[in-house]
Amino acid sequence: MGIQGTIPDKDPSGEGTGDNYREGSFIEGWPSNVILVSARPVEKGKAILIHLRETGGKRISLNLKNGLTGNPLNILGADVTGKPFQDSEKSVGPLESKFFLIRIDFRESGK
Repeated sequence: MGIQGTIPDKDPSGEGTGDNYREGSFIEGWPSNVILVSARPVEKGKAILIHLRETGGKRISLNLKNGLTGNPLNILGADVTGKPFQDSEKSVGPLESKFFLIRIDFRESGK
């Protein structure tokens, strides 16, 4: 499961550089007992609000990473509008439905 994407590295002219072109799953590390209900951009495209549902009856902890860079993703619990919670857990309880905010730094993809 994941969002498939391709992000070309840019040269100063703004064109893809060919040799540095990478593709793969943008988000990796999804637990097998979680489904992605919805995902939408927020914060003027600098974050993604995801709605997850646990389906296996077991608590899970989210440890998602950027599939293109291997770096861990910045994940925060959020309400349905995308407002992050302070000191939120990155877990979903048994059969629970929960929202999370993933902040994205696209500059990482050019490394």
